[in-house]
Amino acid sequence: MFIVFNKQKIYSYLVALSTVVILFVIAFAVTNSPKDVLQTSTNLQEGNNVTINQTK
Repeated sequence: MFIVFNKQKIYSYLVALSTVVILFVIAFAVTNSPKDVLQTSTNLQEGNNVTINQTK
């Protein structure tokens, strides 16, 4: 059996493999940064307090 290297097939495997690697890197980055997201949303909520005075 002869091994035949097809350029199109090699390029398609490289694109598929690089896509999977990029998705894993993005997933790893997202799972390690929820603390920053929570701090940012908490800071925004603290700054937008509205005081309502009701007189009867």
